[in-house]
Amino acid sequence: MRVLITRPEPGAARTADRLRSLGHEPVMLPLTRTVGRRDGLLRLDAQEAGAFAATSGAAIRHWREVGIAPGRLQTTFYAVGTATGKVAMQAGFSAVRRGSADAAALASTIVADYRSGRLPVTQSKPLVYLAGSTRKNTFEADLAAASVPFRTIEIYEIEIISHSTDYLQNVFVDDPVDAVLFYSTVAASCFFDVAAGAKFDKALNNINYICMGSSILAAIPEAFIAQSAVAEQPDEPSLFQLLDRIAQDKI
Repeated sequence: MRVLITRPEPGAARTADRLRSLGHEPVMLPLTRTVGRRDGLLRLDAQEAGAFAATSGAAIRHWREVGIAPGRLQTTFYAVGTATGKVAMQAGFSAVRRGSADAAALASTIVADYRSGRLPVTQSKPLVYLAGSTRKNTFEADLAAASVPFRTIEIYEIEIISHSTDYLQNVFVDDPVDAVLFYSTVAASCFFDVAAGAKFDKALNNINYICMGSSILAAIPEAFIAQSAVAEQPDEPSLFQLLDRIAQDKI
């Protein structure tokens, strides 16, 4: 199958390699890029922290770009899923705690550690959440509901990437893709803004939309819900398993 990858780099290239190894043909259409926020990174340097948390590897990468003080690397770091945990360890953090592959599960791990005393954060040394300026507030709401002392610092933002009409014509009409992988609600929303805005509605009717999580369905227009499916678990292996099942059904 020709499979459209909407996630930004550096993850997009890794996903493309994995798709090729499974016999699929990847097509790149990155819709967003992350950009570090200097004001947030400066606040992060000045903030006392009892622990850190991130729900995206992008947050850690932008911090690493400007330099992480060596004294921070012994502080406990809570990371969403295996991939983000790996980024934290590559950055040098020695005490990485990984939740499951979604923010709700990471919040549950943090709450459990706080209640058991394993996470001794206070108002003066809170859990510091490294965040993007565009995000859902579920993670923060779960921490607040459990009275976990935390502070959110926005250290990156998301920029939209534009693509030429000729490139979109090739992707959707001249050599159309069979499926699109969505890793986030932001990507799904941007995709339909771009494709529908470029008048490719007819071509969109022939595509399978494969979502990493159920929340992504909310960003898919009602007209395409019947062609949409959600992976059993919010991780890439489950996403690929769903893609392979759909490919087998097409044979």
